[in-house]
Amino acid sequence: MNEIIPTFGSMTPRPYQWEAIQNIKQFIREQFISFKSGGEVKNAILNASVSSGKSLIMGAVAAHCQRTNHRCMILTDIGELCDQNGQEAWSMDVKTSFYSAYVGQKSNYYNVVSATLGTVANALNRDYSTAETVPKVLLIDECDKVPIEDMEGEKKSQYAQVIEH
Repeated sequence: MNEIIPTFGSMTPRPYQWEAIQNIKQFIREQFISFKSGGEVKNAILNASVSSGKSLIMGAVAAHCQRTNHRCMILTDIGELCDQNGQEAWSMDVKTSFYSAYVGQKSNYYNVVSATLGTVANALNRDYSTAETVPKVLLIDECDKVPIEDMEGEKKSQYAQVIEH
């Protein structure tokens, strides 16, 4: 049975992208259920090659978060990618704030925020200090840069600080 793939703004995912989007949405649902029942919340990694459309996939997941009224942050440590990811989300009809010194905006007005790591890490206790501002879904572009080994202990990377927060 062939499923009809929806269009997000001007973007239509390819079948392999739609499959990834559906799998990620299901994973998010499972994590919300686990969290609400007091269970452990897990992380997931989507391993996608260059030019596979990661920005489109993240934008579609962000669209899902927007529809379900969950805060979502698309995080990267590169300003150009922050801008690209946010613009991609906007082209998919996802109202997106930017929280990035590189982009020149520090806003978390919309439920979806495209952000750079350093800018967010420096504002955790100021602009991300309430349940209304902390994202429920964190999508990290270039997540291979997240140093998993420093998630525990005293010296923590900015990624670890943001994830823990």
